[in-house]
Amino acid sequence: MKPPRDPPLFGAYSALREPNEPADLLKYWLRKLEPPLIDYPFYDEAIGAARAGDLEGAKEVFNKLPPAHRATLRFLCTFLREIAKMREVNMMDSHNIALVIAPNILRNPSNDALLFARNADYEKRFLILLIDACDQL
Repeated sequence: MKPPRDPPLFGAYSALREPNEPADLLKYWLRKLEPPLIDYPFYDEAIGAARAGDLEGAKEVFNKLPPAHRATLRFLCTFLREIAKMREVNMMDSHNIALVIAPNILRNPSNDALLFARNADYEKRFLILLIDACDQL
């Protein structure tokens, strides 16, 4: 008789005490990337696409990114969409996920606190566009 299998991911993460630890590690890694996944030259264009709710504009920004950034962002958005599918259990829909993750992948290049506050919602909206359309990226 075969021994019972661990639930998916259980064995790899059994030492974790808090469910937020993997998310914290992901955010930390994303925050330390230099340049960020959405590189500084594309920040304003990404904000513009989010402001207009323009999925095609968001895809254009995505397609301008370096290949490694595109591959990482595509994988990340697919992963985040899978997390959002479990929103009944984890209380994290794409809006909540984007609120937490967006500042780590889309960093405002300005030091202007007013601009930083004004664009925070658009950063979140841009990531929501990508998460919801990850199969089209």
